[in-house]
Amino acid sequence: MGKKNEGSAGSRLKALAGQNGIIVVFLLLLVICSFVSNKFFTSSNLLNIGRQTVAIALIAFAEGILLINGRTDLSAGSTMCLAGLVGLNVCVATNSIVLGLLASIVVSMAVSLFSSIFVAYLGLHHYIVTLAMQMAIRGICFIYTGGLIITLTGDKFNILGQAHIFGIPISILIMLAVFVCFWILLAKTRLGRSFYAMGGNKEAARAAGINVEKNTVVAYLISGIFIGFAGFLFASRLNSGAPGAGVGFEGQGIASAVVGGISFGGGVGKASGALIGAFIMGVISNILNLKAVDSYVQQVINAGLILFAVTIDVVSKRKKLGR
Repeated sequence: MGKKNEGSAGSRLKALAGQNGIIVVFLLLLVICSFVSNKFFTSSNLLNIGRQTVAIALIAFAEGILLINGRTDLSAGSTMCLAGLVGLNVCVATNSIVLGLLASIVVSMAVSLFSSIFVAYLGLHHYIVTLAMQMAIRGICFIYTGGLIITLTGDKFNILGQAHIFGIPISILIMLAVFVCFWILLAKTRLGRSFYAMGGNKEAARAAGINVEKNTVVAYLISGIFIGFAGFLFASRLNSGAPGAGVGFEGQGIASAVVGGISFGGGVGKASGALIGAFIMGVISNILNLKAVDSYVQQVINAGLILFAVTIDVVSKRKKLGR
């Protein structure tokens, strides 16, 4: 009886570890980083990690919802940049943070809508469409600014990106509020369930009565909302608008989502995985900065993390299929 109970207890622990593996990895990473640098677990550094991870987490939400849907967006970094630039100018012109943020969201949703029409209704591959949009939107960013960095930001623009409430950065609170909405959407709504169904098997979802084309557009629009938040908060934290901002953020967002357990093949993953994956990427970036690792070397490491995350996802999926 004792051995049976031990066996069942061991099975439960193994199942629990499997379900929460990403949390275990994150905690182990924190422990390792605390030994690597004595500056890591200081309150100022932890808050710095939080602030720097906000934009990546929001892009991870955007990419996560598309990956679950069986799509992705390679233009997220460029769109985030344009959204931040427009939001900055609207905020300065109207002296309103709310209008600036809304402008950022509207711009990013417009870009996402444009991409989604080509993907959903014209049948073009999402890689090709969003790669083309990445180049086009980046060009628009440089045209919009004349290739210059916008530094005239007024008195209010940096509030959401730099101010605190009870010692907690406002940007982190906003990101957590967006995360709750993301979690509710995926875990508690019919629309969220339809995204999983489409990512798992598009034709089966269509046979079940799901409007695949319409829901693809909706997924991109929701993704655009997340990107708009990222663009405004990122520019607000830097208190400037740079036409080269956000380069590579789509890759970090995808890597964060995949590291967090959202399958590159679609139909699998949780909102919490995207959040934890983003913080894993943020912690790795932070410890590399603390150890003064060259920024170019960090790019190579980030590329390796992306390849590693996608490889693990593909291999695990093949094992489940028995290949």
